[in-house]
Amino acid sequence: MNKDKLAKDFRIYNLIMSQVWKFLTTIIIGILLGYLASRKGEEDNNYMIVIIIASFVIGIFNFFLGLYKEHKKMEKFSKVYENIAIQLIRICRFEFDFNQNAYPKWYPIVKGTRLCCHYHLHEKIEIILMDEGEAEFQVSERTYTLKKGDLLMINPFEPHSGFISNECDKAAYYVINIDLDF
Repeated sequence: MNKDKLAKDFRIYNLIMSQVWKFLTTIIIGILLGYLASRKGEEDNNYMIVIIIASFVIGIFNFFLGLYKEHKKMEKFSKVYENIAIQLIRICRFEFDFNQNAYPKWYPIVKGTRLCCHYHLHEKIEIILMDEGEAEFQVSERTYTLKKGDLLMINPFEPHSGFISNECDKAAYYVINIDLDF
């Protein structure tokens, strides 16, 4: 699933759920007020019914008005939200096919090397999710072997590097960088 579509769906879900909670709160307040009004005049329960119906109508009106207002805000600030999301988290997929000589653009093509992540460090948390094949990552002098489905979390400022295993000709992994300073 496309991460932009997923983020948009999540925002829409949150928007609708916040309006549903407002609607339910209005209904509950209406029921309580109706109950209190009916207690005052116990011989006639019409007060309770009228107040509950009024709160229901007000709740529906507020629900759609809230959706409209929030939708307008979302349109106005969607670019701002996207820029913030881009600054907070970055997701990349790196694929290696040694039979087809297919590598990421940054890959240094040096014969005999299986380097998939040069020795470096950065100020972000990095999560590596192995999607295909097998790789070995060195993180602060410890070696981790990752196979499909394995996760490796690298703390900020930890030096690390990685190599694709000699046993596999194809490998792929996701790198998720999370900025904690934003």
